[in-house]
Amino acid sequence: MGSFSKKDSRLKIRRDVALRTNLKKRKIYLKKNKKKNNDSTI
Repeated sequence: MGSFSKKDSRLKIRRDVALRTNLKKRKIYLKKNKKKNNDSTI
């Protein structure tokens, strides 16, 4: 049981990190898209 909980917490940490990096990438992607959209509309 102890080894399982340790493995579980490690997976949780990895998932949190992945989510965080995805959010960062998405924010950057959205910023780029906003710039492109603004340029095309003007």
